[in-house]
Amino acid sequence: MTLAIRLDHANEAELDYFLLPWLDLPSQEIRMCNRNSIAFEAFRFDDLDFFYGMAERVGIWRKQK
Repeated sequence: MTLAIRLDHANEAELDYFLLPWLDLPSQEIRMCNRNSIAFEAFRFDDLDFFYGMAERVGIWRKQK
């Protein structure tokens, strides 16, 4: 999993975030810009809430025998 952060022109503030599964990444270099392909837009997020939700611990219930 790659978490990419796109910054403003001054590299001082975050614009958005890309959460990229390595299986979906091409083998060559990735370049992101103001207008990305629809394939990358599916992985774009305005904040890290989704990422934190994926990393959150949850309990697993086992079926009693």
